Amino acid sequence: MQPPVMFSATWCGHCTRLKQQLKRLDVPFEVIDVDEQPEHLPALAEANNGSWLIPTVRFADGTVMVNPSAAEVATHYAAQS
Repeated sequence: MQPPVMFSATWCGHCTRLKQQLKRLDVPFEVIDVDEQPEHLPALAEANNGSWLIPTVRFADGTVMVNPSAAEVATHYAAQS
């Protein structure tokens, strides 16, 4: 199963918190740091109706969650398995 992708930035406290919580729950995820990889900003904006909101988590099934809880991410990821 393809892990969810989190659009993030190092300065984003909500992003840091979510990454730590997902690690504790052993939920795999990939991180796209939008400051280091600005070429991904159009995809982030598309997922959020033109806004650059982070953390945004995109799942393999196309579902997008903005500033989700770790439990929401874990539940949706498990449901895809």
